[in-house]
Order: sequence, then C-alpha cells, then structure tokens
Amino acid sequence: MKFKFIFLISLFGVALSSCSEQESAKSDKAFRVVCTTTMIWDATRNLAPENVEVIPLMKPGIDPHYFKPTLDDLKLLRSADIILYNGLELEGKMTDILEKLKSEKIISSISEGFEATSYIKYDSATDPHVWFDPLLWTKSVKNIANALAEAIPEKVDYVNAQFEVYRDSLEQIHAWTQERLNLIPLERKILFTSHDAFSYFARAYDFRIKGLQGITTTAEFGLRDVTNMVDSIIELKIPAVFTEQSVPPKYIEAVVEGCHRRGTAVKLSGELFSDSLGELGTEEESYLGTVRANVNIIVNALK
Repeated sequence: MKFKFIFLISLFGVALSSCSEQESAKSDKAFRVVCTTTMIWDATRNLAPENVEVIPLMKPGIDPHYFKPTLDDLKLLRSADIILYNGLELEGKMTDILEKLKSEKIISSISEGFEATSYIKYDSATDPHVWFDPLLWTKSVKNIANALAEAIPEKVDYVNAQFEVYRDSLEQIHAWTQERLNLIPLERKILFTSHDAFSYFARAYDFRIKGLQGITTTAEFGLRDVTNMVDSIIELKIPAVFTEQSVPPKYIEAVVEGCHRRGTAVKLSGELFSDSLGELGTEEESYLGTVRANVNIIVNALK
C-alpha cells in the first residue's frame, strides 16, 4: 500500500505539469472551490456566491483519516481555484499533495490557527474534529469566508452577509442541542463509540467519551481495549453504545458481544455521523442535519 501511494504521488507531479485537457473539465460556472470533506463543502456552499462551484473531494461516508486520492481526485484538485481543507492532520495522507499546490493557488487550512485553548490535545497530537462543537466550528466557517473574500474580493460583502446568516444557524443548533441533551441524566452522559471523534462535543455539552481508537481511525487497538470498554460499560451501567458512519461497525459489535457474554444487556443504538455528512438527498447531507440526527440518536438511547 505504501508503494502504491508513493507511485500516486509521483503521478501527481506529472499531473501538475500536464496541459489543460488533462484537468477535470470545469462547468460553465466561473470559479471552482474544492473542499476535502463534506463538512467543509456544506459550510462553503452556504457562503459562496451563485457563480461559484463548490465540490467535495470526499464523498459521504468516506473516512478522511484513511483517504488516498485517485488520479481523478488529483485532476479535480488541479482544476480548483481554491482548495479548502481541515488541517490538524485530519487529511494526513494528503499533506504532500497540498504542499505541491500551494505555489499556484489559494489553499487554506480552515481549522488551524485558533488560540491554543480552543484545541483538545493528546500528547503532541491535536484533535482535528472541531466541527463537533458548533460554536468552535464557527471559527472554521469564518476562515472559509476569509478565503473566499481573498479569492473573490468583489464578492466580499455577499460572503460576509452569508457568514452572518450561517453563524446564526450554528448558534441556534448549539442552543437546541443543549436543550435536548439536558433530557439525559448526568450519570448517563457518556458516549462509547468507535474512535475518539467526539471530544469537542463532550467538552461543549458536559459528556464523557470512550472510544476504542484514538483521535484517528488509523490508531491501533486490540483485545485489551475491547475488554476495558466492556468493563467500563458494566461498571457505569451504560445502556447503549454507538457505531459511526465512516468506521466499520464490527469493532463496537465486539464490545456489545462482550457485554452480553458477561450477562449485561447493552443496545447498539444507532449510527452516529462522525467524519462525514450523510448521503445527498437526505436531511443529513447538511451539517445542521447531521447534528440534529446525532443528538436525537444519543438522547433516545441514553435518556
């Protein structure tokens, strides 16, 4: 796998120097923004003027920790006027590619550069999942607005006005989330999930979290981690655990089986959106829709 990715990087060097017919064909719209994740795509499409084409690089359900771009993905990146990515090593396997492109177009890491107290850190690693706190995500959305304003200065007033509207929506979903989560008794405000994607959610809404893996799905875990999670669920009398949309469910299913073998009934209570939004054409294709879906799943399982 490592050899294949190195080969892909070398092909990307060729793609960068190729002529225009090798690039992805643009639509009739005048300006193209490529966003690595669906969360960034949704925020950007809420801010961008009508003549701006906004495209997600990763499709719904894709795990950004593992994502490796194909040749078609590389052509899409090459065709962009702006590339927006999360940063904080969320798209860890794309770092070299993005560095190669910085000399020729605007490339903005929208979730880096906050004050230090904004971030949750694990040793030397910074948790990249900032979108799980809607108020913190507002800072990322502001960075998107700044990148659009830099690239299309004649549309700065429009972009800033759209940012104000979207910021109000984020504040409203935060207030709604607080109200809904207050239905859960404090002792049950614990999320057991596949990986530690929900630390910002936990900090914002007074939850505790326990993930089998760390802040990235590339982290190693084993039987001892499963056993420790089973022990914690039984000790804390937690009624439900959750799978994640972009992570295979078999890991959490092993935890549920372990609880059952020890005489404790634990429900597998739904699939949370973690590193991606939902499928196009559903309410969950939007950031606000996935927040509502996650909160309703959690409340129904734990209240």
